[in-house]
Amino acid sequence: MNILLFGATGNIGRKLAKNLVDKNYIVTNVSRDINKSKTLLPFISNHLNLDDDDSLRSFIQESDVVVNLAGFPVSEKWTKKNKQLIYDSRIKTTRRIVELINSSSRKPKKFISSSAIGYYGNGREHLLTIDSPPGIGFLANVCIDWEEEAQKVDESVTLIIPRIGIVLDKTSGALPKMVKPFKYYVGGKLGSGKQWMSWIHIDDLINAFVEFIETDNYEGILNAVAPNPVRNSEFSKILAKVLNRPNIFVVPSFILKLLLGEAATMVLNSQKVFPEKLIQNDFEFKYPTLEKALKDLLK
Repeated sequence: MNILLFGATGNIGRKLAKNLVDKNYIVTNVSRDINKSKTLLPFISNHLNLDDDDSLRSFIQESDVVVNLAGFPVSEKWTKKNKQLIYDSRIKTTRRIVELINSSSRKPKKFISSSAIGYYGNGREHLLTIDSPPGIGFLANVCIDWEEEAQKVDESVTLIIPRIGIVLDKTSGALPKMVKPFKYYVGGKLGSGKQWMSWIHIDDLINAFVEFIETDNYEGILNAVAPNPVRNSEFSKILAKVLNRPNIFVVPSFILKLLLGEAATMVLNSQKVFPEKLIQNDFEFKYPTLEKALKDLLK
């Protein structure tokens, strides 16, 4: 099977690419930086430039599945420039992929285009499913437009849009930033601590993507999160327990807003998300609970 990845130089993409190569799939990555792609993904044979339309169209016609993971990190400070990069790297890239697929004489069987639970905005105490309405704010608007571009793909192509939660990985993303204050004995809850956090262990996320590729059980929008969301106060409590550190400090909401500005919504918004399609398809979570996930990642 031929897999064409966009944005595989990110942490999720690197691990997915390695998993697929180990399964003897033919994997090609598309990147703006070929040298970076070759350095981070030495185990794959093909590296394409995002601006090379002819090569891209040729590889799309030979691909069975196209996976879109492209996107400038939302964890970077939300300056005006970075907000534009966050938006353009998702919407414009997805638009371009869809245009290439739709104009190809032979189309892939599947197009897997990532999104995020930021779609829901601040869900407060509501249980959020794929039928829940979109939220408001910058990230919600990005996700809405992101998904709309993906949904323009030709109807002959099976479209899968996973709304990804907080990805827990020991080397990148949110977890190392969460761990740091605890290691210095100043860890604790953020804001009121009542906000819900919907997370997923990186290994479970990769296994979910492999299922999307290998089975015909999935189509449309789904929530890629673990089945047991926790409040921020509970997350802090479990993290402190795993690290054997105190959990006594509180970072008030107004401090977070002063430090992070608009980006504070990422840690203050409440998102209690349910992975209904993964549950319905009997997806086997290796790490269904937060304590099990953190013990694995921080051991």
